[in-house]
Amino acid sequence: MSRYCLLYPHDVPNSIWLMHHRGPTGKLEVRPEYQQLCCPVCKKIEERKALSLGLPNDVHIKLKTDLFSSNESLYIVSARLRSLLERIEPVEMSFFPFPDDERYYAALPNVVYPAVQGDPAFRMFRQCAQCGRWREVVWGTMPPPMDRECQIGMFQLEKPLGIMSIWVVTDCVASSLKNYRPRLKGLFFDEFFAPRLFSPETPVGPNKGGPNKGPNKGHKGDIL
Repeated sequence: MSRYCLLYPHDVPNSIWLMHHRGPTGKLEVRPEYQQLCCPVCKKIEERKALSLGLPNDVHIKLKTDLFSSNESLYIVSARLRSLLERIEPVEMSFFPFPDDERYYAALPNVVYPAVQGDPAFRMFRQCAQCGRWREVVWGTMPPPMDRECQIGMFQLEKPLGIMSIWVVTDCVASSLKNYRPRLKGLFFDEFFAPRLFSPETPVGPNKGGPNKGPNKGHKGDIL
């Protein structure tokens, strides 16, 4: 089985909202164009369908980096990084353009490893009675399962606003991105251990403490 890395964006101040905005009262709301994809109870959006409808034209990106996260925890990639990811065979990514900015794209891997209820790799909190999604899903105490190999994929965790996509890439892909010149900006690589590389009794998870807290401060990951 291939060895993998987790791929994170650096934390950035003043990121962007994609599917939410501040309403007239200043309260954070789902944008009108995505309301039909919003659960009436938990207010979570079907993110992939929403991205397929198109991104809003009033989003202005002031950052100069190749990877960052929206405030909803969706990854945004530069045109340069998109070009590199599209060279991976087979292409396992979906890209969603910004109407007025050709420099960036929202991106989602097509290979998704969902959280499994009852699996000790995940902790789940408060399931919505309407749509079935969980309010929060975070790492548990065991390595998460991967039912198939891929070049690039994502674990679908949850936070109150929606999915928290955690990208996983092979060591080969990670090496290509690290060695690309001019150097890519904003990428953080961290160790990841797939369960087939461990005995079931090994109480190890990626980034103990949960990816919602970012990579462990004590771990020396690779930063670009």
